[in-house]
Amino acid sequence: MTVPRFFKFSDNSFSTSGNPWAQDTDTLGALERGPPCPACGKRSILFAGEIRVGLIEKGTRWADVIGVGAGDPSFLLSERVIRTLEKARISGFVPQPVVIERVKSVRLRLIPAPRYFYISVTGLIDVDLKEARLSNLERCEVCYRLTQPFEATGLRHARCYVPLENTWDGSDIFRMRNIPSRHCFCTYKVLELAREHKWVNFRFEPMGTIQRHAVGWKGVDYKARKWPPAQWHPDPPSMGKTLEEWLEVFRVNTDAWAPVFDALQDFEEAAVAPLVQFLYEGTQKQRRDAALVLHHLMCNGVQTPKRIAPLLRKELPSRCIPDVNS
Repeated sequence: MTVPRFFKFSDNSFSTSGNPWAQDTDTLGALERGPPCPACGKRSILFAGEIRVGLIEKGTRWADVIGVGAGDPSFLLSERVIRTLEKARISGFVPQPVVIERVKSVRLRLIPAPRYFYISVTGLIDVDLKEARLSNLERCEVCYRLTQPFEATGLRHARCYVPLENTWDGSDIFRMRNIPSRHCFCTYKVLELAREHKWVNFRFEPMGTIQRHAVGWKGVDYKARKWPPAQWHPDPPSMGKTLEEWLEVFRVNTDAWAPVFDALQDFEEAAVAPLVQFLYEGTQKQRRDAALVLHHLMCNGVQTPKRIAPLLRKELPSRCIPDVNS
């Protein structure tokens, strides 16, 4: 089995019990602006220097990585992780200090807290915009800053992040240069360090994993006794049945809706025509369920017939349904 070269890494704070979560981060004191772009004139936003975390929620133990509720940074790293990375000469990041102001968990308050840091990521790589289903992003050609509202970009529904390895700058920790994102990526070397030193609460996904498939997955079991693991990627929701079999489940389904909803999206363009047929000829429930799947396929960049937009708006009046290209 081929070992993936690059991984997205973050925290598992909501997938495993006992791990804390950071809220109310104050980054104003660390906010810096880079030089103006020669093409669009906008300045990049950088973070350097101390930030303050207003509240640490839940948790019964201090983890090596703590997730952050919103904004930047997306996670905090313990001092032992930082020192291990530095000792191993991991490149592509600069550690920055964090001050924790309040801890909500009584149990955590009884345990001495390690020092925490966030990282300014300096490493870069480009990803395949076509594979991400983001080919229509409107950006500056020089600095890649968006020139359209975030809601119109489709970034929330990016399919996957397939690396263009010839654009990688060689850093062990890096971010995407051509897509604005909180996501952080690393080489296999960082995952090996997490395994060797038994870091707590990390989550690693091979770069290129379909994002929808990773929902609810805990990532690579980097602490497994058997190594390398038997499975590098999450199972697709549709595994075990053909499209025709899933459509039959859809036709008779009454309660087990979520697995069918996820599975049908795996078939993408192939699922569109039969779902459109349900949209016209199905029961009231089938029409609404088909509309939900088609709407999500649209959001994920799958081509759907323009003529169905009014039907989707009728079945899903609370959703924003644009006209779509056939």
